[in-house]
Amino acid sequence: MILVDGHNLIGRGLRLPLSREEEGRRRVVERLSAWASSRREPVTVVFDGDRAGGTQTGRLGALGVVYSPSTRTADDEILRLLRKTNPRSVLVVTSDRRLAVRVRGLGGRVETAEAFWARIRPSSPGVVEPEKPEPAEEEVEEWLRLFRQGKAPRRQ
Repeated sequence: MILVDGHNLIGRGLRLPLSREEEGRRRVVERLSAWASSRREPVTVVFDGDRAGGTQTGRLGALGVVYSPSTRTADDEILRLLRKTNPRSVLVVTSDRRLAVRVRGLGGRVETAEAFWARIRPSSPGVVEPEKPEPAEEEVEEWLRLFRQGKAPRRQ
């Protein structure tokens, strides 16, 4: 299983400021969805969320997308998901040192956001990415509903 710290990937992998958070989330989700379709292991991206109530989850093709509830950070949600499985089988993508220490303490592996993004992005404009299936109509409606609910809180 691969768990990705979504906002960390926006800032470190894409090198976008969080003032362009919506664009960053869209780009991260699109790229991860295309990449996850070629993987045999589950891939989930976790974003900080401001949605009331419980954790919001969804799928875009092979990619799991999780928004933490307003009572927890994405880091807390990543650790919760890590504890639900065998941590030794999990790779957490983050450049957040505190999170990385906690993940390793639980037995998980860590890859920096920069190294991960360099590994999964197309290496040149001529590279043809695998064709991703069109999302189902209900997936599109769910994504539009989630993104219209407002922006996630900014991380400092």
